[in-house]
Amino acid sequence: MGSARTVKRRHRFHAALAVLAVAGVVAGCGGSDENAKFGKAFGPVSVELRTVMTSVGQAVAARPTDTQMASEFAGFATRLATVKAHIDALKPPSSLRTLVRSLSAAVGRLSADMRFIAAAARSHQPAAARAATVALVRDSQAASGAGRAIARKTGTKVTP
Repeated sequence: MGSARTVKRRHRFHAALAVLAVAGVVAGCGGSDENAKFGKAFGPVSVELRTVMTSVGQAVAARPTDTQMASEFAGFATRLATVKAHIDALKPPSSLRTLVRSLSAAVGRLSADMRFIAAAARSHQPAAARAATVALVRDSQAASGAGRAIARKTGTKVTP
């Protein structure tokens, strides 16, 4: 399987990804009628994003082989690209445009991070996987922050 050092790195990698899985878009309250109307369209997209990120945590918890991880993370990248397209198709009111653009950009970066992790797993490069995981955590925080702000301003209730 690998040296003790490699196994330890893999465990740290898996632990970091598990932490990522608990980050998500959470519910908020308040906002104007226009924002509330937008929130109805945003809710399903928010749930879609949370579902993908929960799947990431479940995949990592299963301790996949590098080959399995490469395949799963390539799939997550594709799913996140679809979520980004759904975000981009939303028509936010002017008061939310900047937040929606921030969320879209962060989800785009998450998709890229997933592709980098898949490539690192496929080529058995733990250093590249660690770097991509650090970026993934950072970009997940950005997506989560933007999603929470949108939910708060629209009154969107998002359940796990």
